[in-house]
Amino acid sequence: MPRASRWQYMQLAGAVLRSLPDDLDANVAQRLIKNQWLLRSILREALTPKSGSSNIDPINIYPIAVDYDRSIEDEVRVGRYDWFSQDITSEHFPTAQSGKTEVQVELIPIERYTSFNEAIGGLNGMGYRPANLHELLAFGRRYRGVQRDFQIFADSVWQSWNGTRYVAYLYGDLLRRCLGLNQIEIGWTQNCRFAAVHKE
Repeated sequence: MPRASRWQYMQLAGAVLRSLPDDLDANVAQRLIKNQWLLRSILREALTPKSGSSNIDPINIYPIAVDYDRSIEDEVRVGRYDWFSQDITSEHFPTAQSGKTEVQVELIPIERYTSFNEAIGGLNGMGYRPANLHELLAFGRRYRGVQRDFQIFADSVWQSWNGTRYVAYLYGDLLRRCLGLNQIEIGWTQNCRFAAVHKE
């Protein structure tokens, strides 16, 4: 793999500077100023992950092929999950879409504890729409290891018999991969990612 050019380094430095959060804690900032080896370590880990050390694409773009004519049950089967909710079915998550398409999924981090509506509103404001269940399952089928690092949510909603609303999500650890349902009212934490697609 070719190394980045000096010009690319200069462009990247400017991009990093512009992307620094404006609400950075003063103590964290001072710690990084005094311990630049720590800052270098953080940047190196983020930008040059060791081969096999992470399932995450550092560019955060995941192309997927989606087949809306394939049933939810079939998508779950070919996803080969170690455990999945029996309520994730075509009956509970119907779709009006059909045919095949290709999209690029990005994983948008949740920076603080937030509600479902706040998260969706934040995505819309950034020019994204949340992925639907077919897209989430296509993602899980192709990029099997990513859910070991994060909980990854879609926006397809199912309401149970008692009125509780759920969304599907991918999660797991080193030993297993799972496909579950999360109550919308519970909210999301910093270990969560929304699977999102840039609006055309």
